Amino acid sequence: MIMALLNNDVDAIIMNINMVKYLTINKVMNFQTVGQPIVLGNGYGIVALPKNTDLINRINEILLQIENDGTYTTIYNKYFGP
Repeated sequence: MIMALLNNDVDAIIMNINMVKYLTINKVMNFQTVGQPIVLGNGYGIVALPKNTDLINRINEILLQIENDGTYTTIYNKYFGP
């Protein structure tokens, strides 16, 4: 997944939040975190290359929208229970 992102084969990836934190804090790779962590097990995070600012902004907008209107909670409860 990481190589696909670096090679511009994909625009963003979702991965374990601990790995996201490690990669970004230690500047192992030049990633930009997007939105808030997805609470599922240990948590997941979305990352994209910093140059994809339009994509990052759009993902952040959508994540905020579905969190505010309850869609995120509905989807989460459907698949993972309340």
